[in-house]
Amino acid sequence: PVGGPYDDDHPNLATLSNTNTLQQGYYNLGIAASHTNADEVLIGCLSLWRTRDGGTTFEPVGGYQGNVPYIHPDQQEIEILGNDMWTASDGGINYSNDLFETHVSRKRGLNATEFWGFDTGWNSDLVVGGKYHNGNTAHRPTFGSGEFLRLGGAEAPTGYIQPNEASIAYFSDISAKKIPENLDDPVLNIASYSMYPSETFFAAHSSELEYDSEYYNHIWLGRDNKLYLSEDNGNNFSVVGEFGQEDQPIIQFEIRGENKEVIYVYQRTSFFGALLWLSTDGGATWVQKSMPTGVSSMRAGTISAHWENPGTLWVAFAHQNNDGAKLYRTDDYGDTWSNLTEDLLDGETVHSIVHQQGTDNGLYIGTSHGAYYHNGAELTDCSAGLPMRISTNKLVPYYGDNKIRMGSYSNGIWQTDLATPSQLVARAMVDKASSTCSRDTFYFSDRSIAYDNGSLEYNWTFEPEPQFISDPTSKEPKVVFGTMGEYKVSLTVSNGQITDSYSKDNMISILEDRCSPDLYPSLAAEMNGTGIDYIQLQDAKVELLEMTMTAWVFPTEIQPDFTGIYFNDDASIGLNFFSGNQLGFHHPTAGSFAWAWPSGLEVPVNEWSHVAM
Repeated sequence: PVGGPYDDDHPNLATLSNTNTLQQGYYNLGIAASHTNADEVLIGCLSLWRTRDGGTTFEPVGGYQGNVPYIHPDQQEIEILGNDMWTASDGGINYSNDLFETHVSRKRGLNATEFWGFDTGWNSDLVVGGKYHNGNTAHRPTFGSGEFLRLGGAEAPTGYIQPNEASIAYFSDISAKKIPENLDDPVLNIASYSMYPSETFFAAHSSELEYDSEYYNHIWLGRDNKLYLSEDNGNNFSVVGEFGQEDQPIIQFEIRGENKEVIYVYQRTSFFGALLWLSTDGGATWVQKSMPTGVSSMRAGTISAHWENPGTLWVAFAHQNNDGAKLYRTDDYGDTWSNLTEDLLDGETVHSIVHQQGTDNGLYIGTSHGAYYHNGAELTDCSAGLPMRISTNKLVPYYGDNKIRMGSYSNGIWQTDLATPSQLVARAMVDKASSTCSRDTFYFSDRSIAYDNGSLEYNWTFEPEPQFISDPTSKEPKVVFGTMGEYKVSLTVSNGQITDSYSKDNMISILEDRCSPDLYPSLAAEMNGTGIDYIQLQDAKVELLEMTMTAWVFPTEIQPDFTGIYFNDDASIGLNFFSGNQLGFHHPTAGSFAWAWPSGLEVPVNEWSHVAM
């Protein structure tokens, strides 16, 4: 660059570092001199710099370079008035009166967050999203009005909330987090998914991640030109459908039907073109359906399927203006289409549509200027209360509080009451469909469409009768079935005025039992103590605050000191033998007892003993 060569004594203030040429002077550039000392100057580019000697030397303050914390990169404006100094960056406004030796944030009350990703919980009143330049965030009412939790990250169009009450949110750039109930409580790291959908900040261009309506550890997502399904909480994904070439991405998909047999896929095929695919057998076979005619561009679009009638699908087109040809509906799986576009949508692009479940034909439409509601007969503007200038990224209903929520570009998150309350519809979900252990715990959860004003009552029944139910009247019971077989699950939900029931045969299957104790010692693992003699299990990809590990052991003689019973392979935490077959506990932070805390419990020779940690 001009002015070089650059080194530590002659730094290039505009670039990331002295060894590269990346700069954004057309966007990130500010300079201001002190009003009390002309030798003191602040310079803002990608990082914030200062000089105290009239430009003879410069030091980085913060951003990509520098040691002052919480200085956001990408400085855009610097103002100084007397001893007061302000910088404006992609992270907001900061104030100092000592040339940014110290500083404080001055952006409270400014609602200008641009959400590139957005989601809201189902059973947990929680919103999350990835923000432009400012990482991922979370909010729940217990944090307080306007209070958001910073989670880290940069600017990924991400954020997905598991629909049960666990409050676990997943992000493609920072893994997964368990969001606390209170703002000051710790955020727990959770094992991430092995794959995330195609994500982009352009409206109606990202693909989706959807949780199965009955098994919340079953995850569907679109990535490139493929539709994937995981049945083990995101550890492994298999291809359900592959369409065209890799550069023809799946934009959106919808899954409906009692057994998830109806799947719609919206695929972009060219700069202006798109295809609609349909499967009526759960993805085993696919047919191409005709898109509506007369649409100038279908490059970007959004779809939403009816909650009860799988043949009904709405589609909206986001690219170009498409005046007069923006919103359509089919009631016969895409064979014919009805144009629902009205003059109200002229000059606007549709970014998001979502069918309100529990209504006949309610549909919300989020656009580049606001939001609308179509009741099946007419379109009405429901933008009251929104800023005059707002652009929708994504609409998501939160039935638990009778709200429709909008994650917007540049103006944060907004919500309003649903135009028509949804009818009560009972539904149930559980963490898994099957197990190979009769003693395994199944975690059920309510998936009903229901306004939860505190009056909801639940009653769960299972056939045949399980061995254990934590509480059949709770929202999220834990169940141990105890024996092999297939189990029917039923849930009745009442709000004091209306009662609705859900039932599914064979929702749970335990067709083999691999966790029963071995009947014969010959089936146990025998360790001879020579060479590398152990059994290693794969990483369970689970992070826990508490856990219990157990084992049956049968020592044939006094074991050498520090012989392991079970250990993890990282920090070496586990149980071992110590000093005459005494049961020991090893922990790397246990001081002088690091290699074996002596329990005083002796493990007898030639007998089976049950040990636990």
